[in-house]
Amino acid sequence: MQEATEHKTPVTTLGPLETRLMDVAWTAGRSLSVQDVVDRLGGGNYKTVMTVLNRLVEKEMLARELDGRAYRYHPTHGRDEFLRAAADGLVRGYVEAFGDDAASHIADAARVASPPADKPADPQPLPVAYRIYHSPTSRKGPLFIAGAAAAIAAVFILSRRRKS
Repeated sequence: MQEATEHKTPVTTLGPLETRLMDVAWTAGRSLSVQDVVDRLGGGNYKTVMTVLNRLVEKEMLARELDGRAYRYHPTHGRDEFLRAAADGLVRGYVEAFGDDAASHIADAARVASPPADKPADPQPLPVAYRIYHSPTSRKGPLFIAGAAAAIAAVFILSRRRKS
């Protein structure tokens, strides 16, 4: 029994616990019960995990199926598909709101944070990008990767616009 929910805005970011739960779901290779997720996390509050899993269902990141008396959860999209969509949504949102300058700043921030392997980092990185990347609260997980992907998409969008 598959549940469908209506979600009009594409999800472009996830909170820290949502990210951990999605990582568990993406790497599991099968549908998981709430207890399976708690076990794979190495512990945690069952009700909190269940609540966040259900919010991920509402956001259409997970689907759930009734299996006996318990729900089993599985991702609706793969990690790469999510990161691609999140990056696209972020870049398009910034460009629509702030124009091409925003996209070039995103591209600069990604360049400073993740220089190509064959090119050393800029010796004088952009201060904002540097502070964000090296902040003690910075998370360099899937959402950071989504930001970097957004920057790459911004470069692509800008290069296409400049050629036109």
